[in-house]
Amino acid sequence: MQAFWNSFSLDNLERIYDVAVIVLIISALLVPISTLVTWQVNKKINAIKNSSGNTTNQRLDEAEAKIGETEQEALNFKKEAEALKSKYDEVVDELDANRKELEETKQKLAPRTISKQQKEQFISFLVDKPKLKFWLSNAGNNEESVEFSKQIFKLLIDAGYKNIGGISTAIAAPTPKNISFGIHSENSPEVMALLNAFTFINIKYDIIVNSQIPANQINIIIGAKGL
Repeated sequence: MQAFWNSFSLDNLERIYDVAVIVLIISALLVPISTLVTWQVNKKINAIKNSSGNTTNQRLDEAEAKIGETEQEALNFKKEAEALKSKYDEVVDELDANRKELEETKQKLAPRTISKQQKEQFISFLVDKPKLKFWLSNAGNNEESVEFSKQIFKLLIDAGYKNIGGISTAIAAPTPKNISFGIHSENSPEVMALLNAFTFINIKYDIIVNSQIPANQINIIIGAKGL
């Protein structure tokens, strides 16, 4: 043992002492350094977390703002669509009114005709009624009046009526309008049967009572079509 201690010189002991002191100093320093490092790491982690949280919140705010803008755009679009629908309905109504007016105008301007059904109904209505003689005239300066008078003439002949003098041309100013029936009296069964037959097939007319017209005769004037 003595030999062990004798192997160390004073210089060796001083070196060992210095090493021990250094070890103690390093050990003492390692604790605060470790704590400092740990604190710095935690600080960095918290900063990252906070940064991540802020970014997430910012994105959520942006998303909510975008949703709000989209909802407002949808609301505006809905209002515009409703306004367009209202305008469309107005245009459709106006178009329907114009079509109706056009159709009415066409009907007013269309030449008068006697359909097959009207002819059959007219003849059937008068088949067992007493007949009159008829005198027929048209507005010679009106082509539509002339053509319609030919149809009325044939209708009466086919129904069993006798004509007086064919189809005459009325010379009058202004041009007579619509259909006029000149009769001796409204008390005549023959006259009323014929008038009712025209009413039955939907042909309108005016009545002119004139005692100068023979009781067994009816004068018919086919004037221009009234508008």
